Amino acid sequence: MNSGMTVLHARLQTLAFAAGTAAMFVSVAVLVGWGANIPWLTNLSPRFVTMKPLTAVCFLLSGCSLSLLVFRSSSAATRARLARILALVVVFVGVATVVEFCAGVDFPFENFLFAGALHATGIPDPGRLSLFSAMAFAFLGLALLFLDFESRQGARPAQYFSLCVVYIALLHLLGYLYDFQDLYRTFRGNSMALHTASLFLVLGLGVFAAPIAGSRLLSMLPGLPAAWRVVSCSPPLF
Repeated sequence: MNSGMTVLHARLQTLAFAAGTAAMFVSVAVLVGWGANIPWLTNLSPRFVTMKPLTAVCFLLSGCSLSLLVFRSSSAATRARLARILALVVVFVGVATVVEFCAGVDFPFENFLFAGALHATGIPDPGRLSLFSAMAFAFLGLALLFLDFESRQGARPAQYFSLCVVYIALLHLLGYLYDFQDLYRTFRGNSMALHTASLFLVLGLGVFAAPIAGSRLLSMLPGLPAAWRVVSCSPPLF
């Protein structure tokens, strides 16, 4: 790897680590908001919905998992094992919530934090994630689980899972940007908070940028200038 690629590799590592750290910081702030009754930490504005405590916990676990996987050290095996356990918990929460929506069941784990504050909101299923949040966490957890995996064809499943997370996040952020509620409300029901969508975008890009997940993309970059020269010198088709 030449010096230019080494610098790019380091920047991608830093970006991925920063994404994980940002997710942990914001999620802790949201949990403090729920515990200390500080509304602007949970919903940013009275106009927006709150980030659920379980959502904040899943972001905390995801951010910690990504941060553990980015930088390798002498304790890499232990760190990777812990990171995958955290990712498995995130996948479990996402899949279980999807099952709740599809099967019409109610699992009690979603109200294990700040149950009194959640029930005081007066909304049905106050601790439940939105359907798209659950799907995004399932994709995000799978991306973290498969961060090191590469198929014989060179495909990285983590990249595809992370792009699914980015797509869901952008869809909801556009809904907030243009005040189009059908974009950030799931079937006109449970909605995704603004900072929830923002953190999904940050973590999705962070997982995609992680060198261990983005090595295939990294290997393609040196050929881009040559490919651009070929395209720019080719005759127009029309």
